[in-house]
This record gives sequence, C-alpha cells and structure tokens, in this order.
Amino acid sequence: MKIFNRIIFILNLILIAYTLFAYLSPFINPSSTIFFGVMGLGFPYLIFVNLLCIAFWLAQRSKNTWLSVVCLVAGLPFIGNIFAINFQQEPKSRDDALTVATYNMQFAKPTLFADIETEKRANKKFEVFLKTLDDIDVLCLQEFNDKTKIHLENATTFNYDHTIEDKTVAIFSKYPIVKSGSLDFGSQVNICLWSDIKKNDKIVRVYTAHLQSNQDKSEPPIILDMKTEESINTSGVIGLLKYYNKYTSMRAAQSKEIRLHQDNSPYPSIICGDFNDPPQSYTYRVISKGLKDSFCEKGLGLGSTYGGKIPALRIDYVLADPELTVLSHEVIEHKFSDHYIVKSQIQF
Repeated sequence: MKIFNRIIFILNLILIAYTLFAYLSPFINPSSTIFFGVMGLGFPYLIFVNLLCIAFWLAQRSKNTWLSVVCLVAGLPFIGNIFAINFQQEPKSRDDALTVATYNMQFAKPTLFADIETEKRANKKFEVFLKTLDDIDVLCLQEFNDKTKIHLENATTFNYDHTIEDKTVAIFSKYPIVKSGSLDFGSQVNICLWSDIKKNDKIVRVYTAHLQSNQDKSEPPIILDMKTEESINTSGVIGLLKYYNKYTSMRAAQSKEIRLHQDNSPYPSIICGDFNDPPQSYTYRVISKGLKDSFCEKGLGLGSTYGGKIPALRIDYVLADPELTVLSHEVIEHKFSDHYIVKSQIQF
C-alpha cells in the first residue's frame, strides 16, 4: 500500500506541475514556443483529475490532500472560465436589448446524403429547426454557404444581412445595418465580418469571427458527405505540438487584429464566433480581455459548444462590451452541425 501511495504521490506532483503550466498558457504567446500553446487544451480534465486526487487523499486521511487543494485554489480565476454557476430566469422581450447568437453551420453537412429522398427529409427537418431560431435578432454565422443561405431564407425572417461573395461567414439581422466591413485573414473560411446595427436610436457593432482552423484547408470542401471526418496528418508528440502550435499562433495574431479593430469602434460592440481555442488559451485571453463572456456572466455548468468527439470543449463565444449587460446565456444543442448554437440576450 505504501508503494502504491508513493506512486500516486509522484503522479499527483506531475499533475500539479502540468496544471500550473496550464495556468500560464494564456499569458505566453504560442508563436514564441511550441510548448504552452497546447497546455490549456485538456484543462477541464486536469481540474477533474485534481479533484480525484483530493478525494483519494481524503479517503487516506493524508496531509497530501493539500497538494491539489492549493493547486485548485490558485487556479480559481481560470476555473471560472470553464465552469459557471448562474441561475437565471427566462429572458423576456425587451425594447432595449438584442438577442444575439453565433452558429457554425458546418455547411449543412449533416443534411447531405447520397439518397435524394433522404436528403429532402433531412433538409425539411433542418428548416423546421431553423424556425425555432426566429426569435434571434442578430445571427452570426460561420461555415455558411449558398445551401445554408437558402435554408435560412426559407425558415427565418431576417430583413438585413452582411455577406461577402465566396466567403463563408455572415451576419443576419432583423434591424438595419448602417455600416459594415471585414477583417480578411487571407482565407475563404477564416475571416471576420462586422456590422453596425441600429435598434431604435442605439447602434451596436457586432462581429462574427471564424479563427484559423486546426487543418491546412483554406477553402471549404467542394464535396461533403456524412462519412468524411476532419483529421490532421502528423506523427509523434513533437510533430503534433508543432502542427497544433502553427495554427494556435495564427489564431493569436487574428485575435489581436480583431481586438485592435474593436478597441477603435465608435460604438459598444459584441464579438461572436468560433475561435477554435478553449478559454484556457492565449487567443481567448487576448480577444476577451475587458469584455463580458456571456457564459461566465449567465452560463451554467461546463457550457460545451462543440458536439464532436471532444467532450467539454467550449470554443464558440459571445463577448460583450463592458457598457452592455448580459441578460442570458443559452447553448442550443442540435444534430445539424458539429457546433452548438450560443445565444445571449444583451441589453444596451
């Protein structure tokens, strides 16, 4: 038993060291090292395993319990970004608020089938689902194409939109867009659009961003099917670190560009999108600094937004200017994309 406890003690020390490095990862630019960019990826699991260690040492009535306790207390500000406890009432229609949502549509891939009749039924179900989103005032989209646009026009009542030909992000609004523009990252898929939206006598600037994906593709796939899965081609730990760090560094630079633009906005702003990075990352810290994360303000639990093979992953966000008030946060789970919808009501 003593040998087993000693092994657990050593593993606990290694776990704590890794957790402390993960605490540092948001503060170190990934372009300067291949090590820290990946440290925050499994952050929720690090916290969970530390809790298991605490439970183990408590059962042993050992003073080693304090190892992970102190480690977790030191990381409370970061834990708040991955786990929220907010009990909220159902949001109500307000004349001084906007209901904003971000949605990576995955090019409607889950509605594509070889059999025409099966695809027709899937398309019908998709439009029935989209109708449930018609209470949204501003819908920020990523991985958007002509097919998804047709579905949106059939199922929703947005009067205004900001799109760019051959680009796969978009903003749809029920209120007038008085001005708009874009931040081009040199990719058809990864780009940021912004729109100044006027409701009554108030104007708010809304961004929709799709930051660099973890793959080499800079264009949307021409042919989509249910059997094709996104994958990366690399081998070995160092190769994997270099591969992931390449795209993490690109996202870090893109996040700085967005924040520089947002800092010079003449209006309060809301930044939405698929950032492809978790809260425990340099990208998130740069783009969210000083802003209100709707999940942290009004979310509950882990707030996972990715429905793929990696559970407990939050990479889709709604961030609001300090002048604005977050009234609600909701994650809408569904089967029509590998991303869930993040919806928030924000008061002027």
